[in-house]
Amino acid sequence: SGVPVQPLITEPPYVRPVAAAYIVASAAGQYVGTDLLETPISSIARVVSHVITVESPVHVTDVVSRVAGMWESRAGSRISARIMEALRATCMAGLASRRGDYCWSTSEDAVPRSRAAVKIPGERIAPEEYDATIQLVLGNGHGFARSQLMTEVRAVLGFGRTGPALEEAIAS
Repeated sequence: SGVPVQPLITEPPYVRPVAAAYIVASAAGQYVGTDLLETPISSIARVVSHVITVESPVHVTDVVSRVAGMWESRAGSRISARIMEALRATCMAGLASRRGDYCWSTSEDAVPRSRAAVKIPGERIAPEEYDATIQLVLGNGHGFARSQLMTEVRAVLGFGRTGPALEEAIAS
């Protein structure tokens, strides 16, 4: 009756991965009525640690603005210096670490997070998170031209278009 025909093995179609939403440490205005500059460093350090735990890896600029926001303060030079002092105390206590411009919680894993609902620019995403996103996109064995890979990474991270700063961050 003839030779049996083997079905062709086809790859499953590419499906863009979905990253979890970026979670912002909340409690804005929690310390209204108190002066951040007069608050003990240990109290500010607890807030710094909370922000880093929720948002790790997080750019130091975002840590400063988030902590200042909890006092409903603007991050001027004196307030920024005070928060940076608390950040150093947090790191010295082993509750967080800092690598370059990024603060990490004690679990040093970077996972892709979508910035679609937050106003965090691409240049404030840790390189390790870009690496994790590239691995996620390529994880099911599909290959992409460099420009297509850029588009996929951008989309997974929740950006509508790739500007020069985002393109440079992904490329690096």
